[in-house]
Amino acid sequence: MKRWWIGLGMALLAVLFTGAITIKAQTVPLSVQAGANQSGNDTAGVPEVRQALTLKEVYRLLLQYAGRLSEMPTVTGLQSVDLPGDTADAGLDGRRRGWIGTLQTDREQVTVRVEDGHVKEALSQPLSESLPSLPEPVIDSPQALRQAQSAYPDLKPSSDLKGQGVHYFLGTTESGESVVGILGIRRKQWSRILVNSQSGRVVAAQTYTWAGEGGILYSTDGGRTWFASDLRGRMVKAIAISPGHPDVAYAVAPDPGGMVVYRTRNGGANWEEWGRLPPEAGDWPFDAVVVGNKEGRETLLVGTWMGVWQSRDGRSWSPVNGELSGPVQWLVGLESQSGERLFISVTAGEDRGLYTGMEDARWTRIARGVYRLSPSVDGRSILAVDEETPGQALLLQEGKVQTIKVPASLLEAAGDFARDAVWLVRSPSGGVGLFRNDTDDVQWTLPGLIASVAVSPAYPTERVALAGGFRGGIFRTADGGKHWERVLAWPSALIPGSDEIYEIVFLSPEKVLAIQGGRMTWQQR
Repeated sequence: MKRWWIGLGMALLAVLFTGAITIKAQTVPLSVQAGANQSGNDTAGVPEVRQALTLKEVYRLLLQYAGRLSEMPTVTGLQSVDLPGDTADAGLDGRRRGWIGTLQTDREQVTVRVEDGHVKEALSQPLSESLPSLPEPVIDSPQALRQAQSAYPDLKPSSDLKGQGVHYFLGTTESGESVVGILGIRRKQWSRILVNSQSGRVVAAQTYTWAGEGGILYSTDGGRTWFASDLRGRMVKAIAISPGHPDVAYAVAPDPGGMVVYRTRNGGANWEEWGRLPPEAGDWPFDAVVVGNKEGRETLLVGTWMGVWQSRDGRSWSPVNGELSGPVQWLVGLESQSGERLFISVTAGEDRGLYTGMEDARWTRIARGVYRLSPSVDGRSILAVDEETPGQALLLQEGKVQTIKVPASLLEAAGDFARDAVWLVRSPSGGVGLFRNDTDDVQWTLPGLIASVAVSPAYPTERVALAGGFRGGIFRTADGGKHWERVLAWPSALIPGSDEIYEIVFLSPEKVLAIQGGRMTWQQR
């Protein structure tokens, strides 16, 4: 299935509506053109015209499409999304090229994608949760934007992966009030202004920020039992281990005005603030890694919206080979005879692609596109999954790049990629499975929504691995993934949070860290 929802960005999809959009299982081919008369006449065959629509125009287009369904549905959600080519001034006239709407009947829910004035795709599945119907707005998005800017002149367009320009949505408040929402930036924070969809009255101004939940769990027996560390109430986004020091690790979290780094020196039980990144690095970390050089000095590197930043002491920070621009969502260090080489994935902007480089050296582009990086258990190979070409990946080794086939739904892998014929792989639909790279066969052994998978440093002999679920807890296998046991059913019993275990890191075969996800919420500002 084409993953067309990815263009929405990291945070936008989950926060626009009081009810979440569910990705559908069945694709329905369509050719409905926007701008048709409202009688519902078929406009198939009319040449496509690149155009942007207001919120009300898209709402009426959804109603036009709804007439084609066997049951007349109601509109339960509508939001604008980014499309390739959108710039930082997109939406400043109240119009957007890309939209996603949801329709609901008594039996099914349909998600409709509108692109350049046309319904491009619709995905449907049986109804699992009934959402409130949204009436057609009287106030259209250009009017709502003027009302919002009049009340809050500091509202600015966004220019990062959270959404280019100004975005719009139709939704309801907790009290049931129908509103048009305008999303942008205020005071350097992702914000939304809610305007009553019937009267135009400004209802609220809110800022998207963390809820004071989440943190790090730790284990001292290879993941069998888990404990709460003293790093809690923080939305930790990445952990980096210190090679050769099984008790030392670093954790990076967003913080008001920037990012903060914590360090543990006792295997994860206790953490102290180690450093803060400068404001120029941005406010959101994606990934982190510790690399060493020939002299044995270690450097912490953090991938952010604003490239890669490095420090040896937590006090002095500098960009790494700063000629690249764009968000670095994945970075991995690879051991080599000439020293540790860094691989990074820039996921947006003109420099989008997979790069490699060494300390104080320029970046070399390996491939264009978006690649998700998984390190091998021995640190000597990397699997780079092509996010834009399902079923294709690159196997990276010292001086060697090999194109290989992988399962189309694969997101992440773990194991010994260079020497083992069977890898553990993670899929959003299949869970965790065993992939035979010599036959392309996959046996899914841990079904469900799984957010992370990691193998023990002793995996080649002991075959111990751990998997973290989306509200499913933590699972452990001692036979290489053939059989799994749930070892922690409810992470929030230890540290309150989202119960998304989205990263697991082995410090040693016995010592393990896991991130209990935090939650982002809208707060009145």
